[in-house]
Amino acid sequence: MTNFTGNWSYSEEFDGGKDVGVLNLKHFDNKLEGELRYTEYPDGEEPFTVIQKVEGEVSDNKITLRGTEINAEDDVEYFADSFDGIYTAEGNIVGSTEDAAGVCGVFIFSPQ
Repeated sequence: MTNFTGNWSYSEEFDGGKDVGVLNLKHFDNKLEGELRYTEYPDGEEPFTVIQKVEGEVSDNKITLRGTEINAEDDVEYFADSFDGIYTAEGNIVGSTEDAAGVCGVFIFSPQ
């Protein structure tokens, strides 16, 4: 099984903007935990920084992560994300996201 421990570049496109940042991930057994730091660029608004703690698991090539703790710059109201992805032959994790408000997106984590 692939070990996913390390830093991953992160990008996501969603209806209304995009996110760009870095995921620091730790992998033990089939469990994952880490911290996702990124800048959100909402369409027509000022960008802001988000730090999201994540936990999840890996089974075969399927990866799930869920936001557990969120710190958004300037007290912006922000909802925890869920990430459902697949580890690709190219070495990336790609998939879809949805937050607690129902906003959906498409993401990619690439090893750094």
